[in-house]
Amino acid sequence: MDSINAWAISLCAAALVCTILGMTTPKNSTGNLFKIITAAFFLVCMLTPLSRLPDLMNAVPPATPPAHAANNELNGTIAEQLCTQTEAAIMKILREPMAERGILIKKVTITMDTDETGSIYINGITIFPDKQNNPPLLSVREIAEQTLGIGIKIEIKF
Repeated sequence: MDSINAWAISLCAAALVCTILGMTTPKNSTGNLFKIITAAFFLVCMLTPLSRLPDLMNAVPPATPPAHAANNELNGTIAEQLCTQTEAAIMKILREPMAERGILIKKVTITMDTDETGSIYINGITIFPDKQNNPPLLSVREIAEQTLGIGIKIEIKF
């Protein structure tokens, strides 16, 4: 950017000098020749940076490659947080209907995945009911399927 500023300042200075010299020259053929020379000088001053353009194009550094490691770490963190929040939401949804039937839930885990388009979907839910209640597994599964209203793999573990 500094080189562009320097070029613009020198171009303004050359224009000023050429204008002053053009005003002080006589109006005869010598003056006309002098005006042509000053116009050529101004044109050369204006086009000089263009002669270095191919060198400048080669000197441009290539675009920095994406930081895949940082992106993967960020994506992993986001996926982990999303999974944790989804597990908490499912736990909150299931807690009340299960409690109505005397079943306490200790923990809920989910398995999530993404498809080619980047859409996130839940592959399965694992429910960990409290062992002390000894609830029937079929009723836990039925309550979960009815409450969540989705047809995915629901696993019950103690």
